[in-house]
Amino acid sequence: MMRISRIVIDNYRSIQKAEVNLDKFSIFVGQNNHGKTNFFEAIEWFFNKKSSKRDEHFNRDERNQISVEIFFESVMETDIKKLKNEGNQTKI
Repeated sequence: MMRISRIVIDNYRSIQKAEVNLDKFSIFVGQNNHGKTNFFEAIEWFFNKKSSKRDEHFNRDERNQISVEIFFESVMETDIKKLKNEGNQTKI
């Protein structure tokens, strides 16, 4: 079964740089207003190239190029077809 093993986020909302390695089961815990929601919205942005927020760039500065990289393990050919989306620049 395909799973996400690593996520790298640059310049998305409050996240200047984040790199997270995931196990089969991971828990995200943190204080309020420390980026948990932005982390998951960056993942949504990766898959759908849209966000519920208007100001997506770090520090609201559009010169900061947003980059979200998601690394997968145990990928099958049928999974690759599901990942491709014309709205994003998915590299496989």
